[in-house]
Amino acid sequence: MPESREIFNLSEVDKNNANKGALEEFFSEQSLADRFLLASSGGENSIAESKVRLQLLRYLRELCNLFEAINVDFLHIKGFATEKAFYNDAEARRFSDIDLLIPALEVPKVLGVLEELGFRVQPKLSNRQLQQELGTQHAIALVSPDGLELDLHWRLIQTQYGIIEPNPELFFSSPKVYTHQGLKFATLQEDLHFYFLCLHAYKDLWLNLKSILDISKALNSGAVNVDETRKYFSNSGAPDILEVSLEVVKKVCGTAPPSTLSENGSRVFQSIFQHLQNETELGELESFKIELLLRPSLVSKLRYLRGRLFVPHEEDWSFAIPDSLFFLHYITKPLKVVTRGFKSFFS
Repeated sequence: MPESREIFNLSEVDKNNANKGALEEFFSEQSLADRFLLASSGGENSIAESKVRLQLLRYLRELCNLFEAINVDFLHIKGFATEKAFYNDAEARRFSDIDLLIPALEVPKVLGVLEELGFRVQPKLSNRQLQQELGTQHAIALVSPDGLELDLHWRLIQTQYGIIEPNPELFFSSPKVYTHQGLKFATLQEDLHFYFLCLHAYKDLWLNLKSILDISKALNSGAVNVDETRKYFSNSGAPDILEVSLEVVKKVCGTAPPSTLSENGSRVFQSIFQHLQNETELGELESFKIELLLRPSLVSKLRYLRGRLFVPHEEDWSFAIPDSLFFLHYITKPLKVVTRGFKSFFS
């Protein structure tokens, strides 16, 4: 299932439209920009959003100073980083937290320092749950003493998807450095950044229009070499993630380089776009089918099935099990997935 339902409904793009299922006329990069970029016309909303940006910038500045003090490499991703990399100077993305990417080996050290400063993992995890998160997840959400959220990443995507990421050394060996209002920060090099944006859109199965806008802006910036990004996806186990991303952006925003969709990738795109047009969500079984179609080899399919059916992660912690009985998660996990599948089939 998509990880988030954030603003995928196309009626959010144009508030005056009430014709469900007849929204294709509002597909354009400008329509999405009008919805997802900060207002520039003033007013209470614009002032409030500007205050949030200033707070997040101050927060990022403090975190940059902290990570430099404890000698930990880090990259700022999403947020100001995507804005500086791919949006023009007059545009400002809406976002409400800070995302940092650090080497996996540094995570325990950084978590310890942040917790000493009053940050708390949200939701609260037991020691065994935390160890499981470090092994299978891509990030942990922490909340600062004044209520701001920091997403601490050590991978670009959860292992449950079975996606093979590029060597993490690539992320930190040739970063792109930007300056925003006097603050200098590093982020992913443009082609890796674009790879990350496509992964981010894929996790919602391309039903998050804000992610589609990010990809469109990246392509139109002229800073991305799609063929280089294609090399990263060719080794991922799911090369059609990039190709479907290009097709969706082409259909929604009107511009994108030609894709090289496989037959299965074309089936995925047709299914996704139908849901975008009709403002409908993907069911559990249809999502599962799409995931398998995206993986051309038996090995990549099995890798996904293992992560999906047998590896417990954050969505399973609502089912409270003492750490001493943690092994039960491995038994209950496939049962829960199958149960959701049956509910989806009969709903």
